[in-house]
Amino acid sequence: MFIKILSNQTVTAEIQNDLNVLCSIRGRPAPDVIWQYKGGQLPDVVTVISESDVINNKLITVNRRLIWSTDSTLDQRRTTSGLYTCIGNVDDKETKQNINIDVQCKFI
Repeated sequence: MFIKILSNQTVTAEIQNDLNVLCSIRGRPAPDVIWQYKGGQLPDVVTVISESDVINNKLITVNRRLIWSTDSTLDQRRTTSGLYTCIGNVDDKETKQNINIDVQCKFI
């Protein structure tokens, strides 16, 4: 499952599916972009991938993608539900994009 944050939103994901979330923030100079989970560090099973920065009309778009480890157990993934925040900072001006991810287990 691929998600691009367009505004604050809630997403429900099944544990069996791959899950990755993209945050894109534009600014000049290039914004510093970080992800937080419930206001702190990301869970161990979630990794941040930096993607190519794009320059368009003198603005620089910085992309940071969250990827859930496919090697993690179902229990590890289930405990990663909650509020994720992508924070961009340019010249001490901050912008935030929130996504609430509800990781569920599908029993077959």
